[in-house]
Amino acid sequence: MNKKTAKKKFYFLGFTLLFVALLLSSCGSKPTASWAEDAVKKIPELQSLPAYQKELDLEEPLSRGEAAVILNGLLNYKTASINCYVDLEDKYYKDALLKLTAAELISGDKEGKIRPEEPLTLKEGIASLAKLLSVEDKDIDSLYAAGSFKESQKDNQLTRGEFIQLLNGCVENLYNKPEEVSNKEYKNFVLVTSDNVNFSQCSFDKPVLLAPGVEEKTITFKDCTNGKTLAIKDGTVTKEDAPFRFKIASFDTKFDPTMINRSINLKLALGSINNTIVPPGGEFSFNRATGKKTYDVGYKDGIVVAGGKLVPGFAGGVCQVSSTVFNAALESGTKILERHAHALEFSYVPQGRDATIFEGSQDLRFQNPYPVPIQVQTNYNENGVITVGIYAQGYMKLPKITLDTVNENGTYITKRYLDGNLEHTHKTKYSGFGF
Repeated sequence: MNKKTAKKKFYFLGFTLLFVALLLSSCGSKPTASWAEDAVKKIPELQSLPAYQKELDLEEPLSRGEAAVILNGLLNYKTASINCYVDLEDKYYKDALLKLTAAELISGDKEGKIRPEEPLTLKEGIASLAKLLSVEDKDIDSLYAAGSFKESQKDNQLTRGEFIQLLNGCVENLYNKPEEVSNKEYKNFVLVTSDNVNFSQCSFDKPVLLAPGVEEKTITFKDCTNGKTLAIKDGTVTKEDAPFRFKIASFDTKFDPTMINRSINLKLALGSINNTIVPPGGEFSFNRATGKKTYDVGYKDGIVVAGGKLVPGFAGGVCQVSSTVFNAALESGTKILERHAHALEFSYVPQGRDATIFEGSQDLRFQNPYPVPIQVQTNYNENGVITVGIYAQGYMKLPKITLDTVNENGTYITKRYLDGNLEHTHKTKYSGFGF
């Protein structure tokens, strides 16, 4: 393949330049960066976003809303989060900000504000670009350090010109990979933006990502370790109609298979929720998923908790399933909307991490916080183990999840941290022990 043909393949760079040039262009304004001027000449009819209907000053700080519009234009994210921000009005940047929050590229604060018109800091800009391009923060930081930017910055803010030049540098230096790659060891993702890239004697800890439009069959691996590809579509790494095989989290609990009626109830409840798909922002309800529990369905009498005691009752054992689901939900990072504790402690889950349900009054509910659908999968093992897992269709970047439970004077306090930030807390106090 000749160099002229190869250059045409790197369409992502061209797209980025055109998009940014479109953003910069406005009536009577002239971008000062030479690469932007060249891109502007290729646009027959200059248009601009509502925020750019005046002379654009590249030395002014870039707002978080402006950054969202630019970043969303790169991969054209489709899924938007729910607008729960008190300061996000119906302006030109609203859609882009909601899509980037769903993709976890931009986040709000603890006060429910996303600050769309506040300047984007250097740290925020580098972190967002690193997540977008699936590279390390230090890679972006090194590009900034090597860039021709002003040494003095006001409050460590990025100007419009600096951000756009930094973005352009990322595409040129990080996105576009050479056609022949050999003897490389990749700990992080590799993003390929052109056809006909050949890897030889390389090792990969994570998949090679293919940008939209790249033909998977043109990417080859010779004498490579763990070489495989995943296509990027609509801002997520997945394939259309793909099965849910990427495990976000799973949890096991043990049961006594000699307790026949209880085992039957476990199996029925597990089967009723198996393969339940929760869309982005959607809600899982245990009671809704399991439906009515009746003798006609097949449920049996068993042992239940009533009045703080173990007594004979209908559909005993179902709460072990809800408790297993609760722990899978906790460990998968989903947002816990409703959970109720048993009056008694049970040994099949860690202390303070059980979840009881009762039709009509007590439910277990969680929300999918991710920009892709997730699926609840279950398994019943006759030897006495049940499993609940939360899965996605393809690779997705997950937060670091930490769970911590402490006993304070008989009350179990469980806290969950996402990427080091406290996100969920619940308290549990038992009156006795079940089994």
